[in-house]
Amino acid sequence: MKDQRALILLALVALAVGLIAIWQEQRELSARVDRIEQRAQGAMAPRAADGGAPLVRHAGEEPACTGIVTGAAVQRTLGASGHAVFDCYEQRRQAAPGLAGPLRLSLRVDAEGRVVKATVTGIADGELRRCVGDRVLQWQFDAPHDGLCAIVELPFVLSPRDAGAATHAL
Repeated sequence: MKDQRALILLALVALAVGLIAIWQEQRELSARVDRIEQRAQGAMAPRAADGGAPLVRHAGEEPACTGIVTGAAVQRTLGASGHAVFDCYEQRRQAAPGLAGPLRLSLRVDAEGRVVKATVTGIADGELRRCVGDRVLQWQFDAPHDGLCAIVELPFVLSPRDAGAATHAL
């Protein structure tokens, strides 16, 4: 019975990783279209007095991340470090056995592939969100392509393993 559950869990994780790769590739294509549009608009943007680069101003907000982390790079990172999400979840379930639901990670990845900002939303358990947030700040991705930083979005569905369901990334 345990072997069947383990095989089902592995199959679900493999399916989830494949879906993430497809989703990430779609995001990459969308980001490329956005960059092309931004470049076209940048050609008409106000220029510095010396005719140099377009003037860009940010009112206290972080500059937009236009880089891309490939689906393959996301798969590698999840394979090496994704267990952290599940470890935090299993640890929290000791205190809250009925804990389950969606969890979404929005990760800002710098030019070297380090996670420099993590936003964890979804499940209403603050301790779980803090644990996951702390752990994902240690993750390392490949350096983003085509930009100084990238945003990686990762959806998860957390459910108890002993209920016959699996905890998996979407």
